[in-house]
Amino acid sequence: MARGNLKLRLLRFTRNDKKGQTLIEFVLIAIISLALIFGVMDIARLSWTMFHLHGAAFAAARAVVVGKDANIAANYITMRTLGAPCAVSTSRTTVPSRNPSLTFFPLRQNDLRIQAVNSTVIYYYRPLFAYGAFKAGIPIRVSSRMQTEIPNPIPTSN
Repeated sequence: MARGNLKLRLLRFTRNDKKGQTLIEFVLIAIISLALIFGVMDIARLSWTMFHLHGAAFAAARAVVVGKDANIAANYITMRTLGAPCAVSTSRTTVPSRNPSLTFFPLRQNDLRIQAVNSTVIYYYRPLFAYGAFKAGIPIRVSSRMQTEIPNPIPTSN
């Protein structure tokens, strides 16, 4: 009879324990699914940030070409869209053009130059759940290049 009671007790123990097992399974599944949801949200935020940083780098390069301040152009975009400033560095190089001119004016081959402007925007991206070394932000560096043809200065005769 002792063996029958033991089997009966084990059956009762497993039947009553089903509620606890369901709770533990729910908690494990909820933690994993929430981690996936927030991970996807953070990746979406990162891609959104990269999209706007490309726009800021292009605006900085364009500002340099037209003679404006690159910092103002890039920070205008990042402050409006991302809510934080960025660091901007630009460089300008000029090389002679080897292409024939596409203008109505008769120009020789060396009358045109190609001006290339490189701009780099550095922004510190902060993840949703930043901890440890990521509290200050992850530096993201985005570059843009703009090329324009400009005429050579016309030599003046004295």
